[in-house]
Amino acid sequence: MVAKAIEIESQIDNWLENMKKERHLPDYWRGSLASFLSWDDPGIGLLRELVRPDHFLPEDFLPGARSILCFFIPFKSWVGHSNRPGDFASQQWAQAYLTTNTLAEILGEFLVEYLKDKGVRAAYPYEATVFTADNPKSRWSQRHLAYFAGMGSFGINNLLISEKGSLGRYFSLITDMEVAREEKRSPEHCLYKIDKSCSLCIDRCKFGALSHEGFDRFQCLAQLNRNEGSLRASVCGKCAVGLPCSLEVPRIK
Repeated sequence: MVAKAIEIESQIDNWLENMKKERHLPDYWRGSLASFLSWDDPGIGLLRELVRPDHFLPEDFLPGARSILCFFIPFKSWVGHSNRPGDFASQQWAQAYLTTNTLAEILGEFLVEYLKDKGVRAAYPYEATVFTADNPKSRWSQRHLAYFAGMGSFGINNLLISEKGSLGRYFSLITDMEVAREEKRSPEHCLYKIDKSCSLCIDRCKFGALSHEGFDRFQCLAQLNRNEGSLRASVCGKCAVGLPCSLEVPRIK
């Protein structure tokens, strides 16, 4: 049996709504997005070139892997607005980030069981996204996978701009479900890359991590560590909030 992306979105949204009620959580999230990526998409073969030479491949987690299910959990606008003032991340932003990450591990297990009931084997490589300070690149890049699944395009802040913007968290599962191979690449959404009409994310970053020349991961990591000292959370998000692309695809002027 084939699971469709729209069914996955409905399962995610219902699960998060139930979890919000059970745990009395703030209303952090908008409706999710999901997309499948075929195991033999040309993008899979580029991961070790674009991200890091030891990037994991789908079969590392699931022998017989045939697809990757990518999904995006977008934050509501108030979460982003809370993070605009000051140099340090807001408490609300940190809690939204940490809560989403914590729940995502349980959500992944739920989706694995949901797919199992449909006769689909799946694996959830949650821990594979952890990186080290000497090489702050994940061995399982959620955003690159989502990009190859056609979910969005990269902004100059290195975030993926989906149809619901870039404010939120990307996750993925590997499955043995066959999906059609099609190169589903998103149109360009970053205004700077289109016509250089916006570079507000660079202005938002006061820590030297972003420039028109590129993204300095180590400067970004340094600020994450400063935030962790005060918030007990390795977060920042200043370059993601208050932008034309934070909550939607920005309009070309």
